[in-house]
Amino acid sequence: MSRRALLGGAGGLALGLGAGACAAPGTGDASSPGAAELRMGWWGNQTRTELTNQVIGAYQDATPGVTVAGEPAEWAGYWDRLATQTAANNAPDVIQMDLKYLRQYADRGALLPLDQAGVGTADFAEGTLDPGRTPDGLMGVNAGVNVMLVAANPAVFEQLGVELPDDETWTWEEWAALSAEITAKGDGIIGSSDPTLYDLGFWMWMRQRGGDLYTQDGLGFDAADAQEFFELSRQWELDGVIPEVGVSSDDIVAPLADRLFTQGRTAMSVYWSNQVLSLETASGADLRLLRFPSMTGRAADAQLFYNVSMMWSVPARSKEPEAAAAFVDFLVNDPRAADVLVAERGMPASTVMRERVEPALSPSDVKAAAYLERVEPDLTPPSPAPPAGLGDISLPQTRYLQDVRFGRSDPATAAQAYVAELTSMIVR
Repeated sequence: MSRRALLGGAGGLALGLGAGACAAPGTGDASSPGAAELRMGWWGNQTRTELTNQVIGAYQDATPGVTVAGEPAEWAGYWDRLATQTAANNAPDVIQMDLKYLRQYADRGALLPLDQAGVGTADFAEGTLDPGRTPDGLMGVNAGVNVMLVAANPAVFEQLGVELPDDETWTWEEWAALSAEITAKGDGIIGSSDPTLYDLGFWMWMRQRGGDLYTQDGLGFDAADAQEFFELSRQWELDGVIPEVGVSSDDIVAPLADRLFTQGRTAMSVYWSNQVLSLETASGADLRLLRFPSMTGRAADAQLFYNVSMMWSVPARSKEPEAAAAFVDFLVNDPRAADVLVAERGMPASTVMRERVEPALSPSDVKAAAYLERVEPDLTPPSPAPPAGLGDISLPQTRYLQDVRFGRSDPATAAQAYVAELTSMIVR
């Protein structure tokens, strides 16, 4: 059974567990599990798998009687496997969860409320827990946090004789003008990688206009919003702000090391703060981390927010809910876990653990941590988790925007169809 079939239609039967299945462990104490055999699922590369296995070993050493079997996978295979496991009531006891799919599992009663299970969150930075909350409780707890940024390559700016922007005051218009200037001078270098062809650019554009991608119940924008953004994207391509659509379409799906930005073929690109180490490793560049521009020229109006890099969740039907919750508590609150993971899944949400890992941070992660500290006073409340069915919003956005920029559709028609398709995707 595919992920889409399980979570979007007939599979709802498998996930319709009812309120009783979501009851928290009887003790409400995640600190002292008895003997238990746990399974833990995650996606990621070999480095993540090696570090996670080290954490598993540390937990088993610290908790006699508890064993944890790891089940790593790549991103796409992970979600198909998890959907099948959940339908068969055989999901791992601890799940690495993504915000895109949290509601698809939580709204069907498939996850345990961790705030009722004894997972400690008192030391978490303000606002970092909010994305994992649903009307039924805290269904995902942060494995790490990040903030959106514009990565800039100073070497490219210097090569072209262009000054870096003042990211305390720059606007979308200044971003576009700066990118167009770089493209004009660049002899093949484009000012910015395309932030409009997928959800990140649209997300920040809507937040700064007082909307959002999502509400608790549906879309946070309408067809008029989408049309205006589609028109902006098309104009940016025409003005040389971003690459031609065919180039951008290949770029957004390329491996990180092969992307325009890491190849030095664009001067700026939008990423998350937990990706800085990978970006600098792939590019070999000493990057400058810029705030996302605002529409007003005021940094506080940029609507930056703490996002979850990924979360930990526990299935409602775990055979070992107390032990699973205790292991999650260890992952996010115990120094032995922090010492191993450091910032691999993003900076710790716990301010205590964040302070602990600072001496062990790589130079790139030190830079990312300094960026978080710099923008933290201006952070705003995060967006809600996508309603069930809307986790893959970026895919139709890319498709309809490609239609506009390849000339197959006009912005108004594409925007109407885009909103209609998204509305039909929501699982009621």
